[in-house]
Amino acid sequence: MMKSMITENGVTFKDLEKNIYAWICQIGRQFTSEFLERYDQMLMRERKSKYRHKVAVRPRLKQSMGR
Repeated sequence: MMKSMITENGVTFKDLEKNIYAWICQIGRQFTSEFLERYDQMLMRERKSKYRHKVAVRPRLKQSMGR
């Protein structure tokens, strides 16, 4: 039964696994990016002015989590 469902839809378990993994990684990247941006804003507000950066820089997470 399960085998016929997979062949009918043309989706293999490996493809399904890859899609789920990519989706979870995308959610992780979004969460991490939002967390870091909020933390950066909090630090910018609370730090003394001589230690503060004048321009907020958007960090890139490509190295640790892919595209």
